[in-house]
Amino acid sequence: IEVPVLVLGAWLWHEARPARFRRVLLLVLGANLLLPAEHVLWVAKVPIRYIYAQLDEWEHPPAPFQPAYHLGAGNAARQRNDRAGAQAAYELAIRLDRGFAPAYVARAALRIEGQDWAGARADVDAALRADPAQPDALFLRAVLSQADGAAMAAAADLRRALEVAPPDWVWREEARRRLADAESRPSPPAP
Repeated sequence: IEVPVLVLGAWLWHEARPARFRRVLLLVLGANLLLPAEHVLWVAKVPIRYIYAQLDEWEHPPAPFQPAYHLGAGNAARQRNDRAGAQAAYELAIRLDRGFAPAYVARAALRIEGQDWAGARADVDAALRADPAQPDALFLRAVLSQADGAAMAAAADLRRALEVAPPDWVWREEARRRLADAESRPSPPAP
C-alpha cells in the first residue's frame, strides 16, 4: 500500500512543477521500474532478486510445485498403507498438471485396490487421453477389461502395452501371462 500512495503523491506533486522536472521524474520512475530491484534497500524490505532468477524459477519451479514430487509422496504414503495420504497426494499432482499421466495411473491402481472400479476406469481413460502410449495405463485398462469379461479388448490393450513398454518394464511378465490367458479364452460367438 505504501508504494501506490507514494507514486500517486509524486504524480500529483509533479503536476505543479515545470516540464523539465516532470521529465526527470518520469525518467527516474522508469529507471526504477526497469532496473533490477537489488538497488532498493529499505529497512523493513528485502529486495527482489534479479529478473533472470525470477524467470528461471518460473520455468523450473521448486519441487513442491511439480507433480512428480507429489506422485512420489503418494507412492511413499501408499507403501506405508496410508491410502488417504496417497489419494490426497495423487489428487494434488493431478491438480498441478492435468496432463500428468503417471498420477492418473497411480490413482487408478489405488482405486483398484479399494475396488472402486468406475473411478479406476475414469482415471485410466484420463491417463490414456494424456498419453496414449502409457504402458501402465494400458495394462490397468486390460486388467479392468478382463475383470469385466472383455477378453478381446484386454488382449488388444496388453499387446499395445507390450509394444510401447521399455524393455525393463516391471509389468512385462505379468502382461505376457495375462495376454496368454486372454488369448486362450474362446471368443464370443458372432451375432
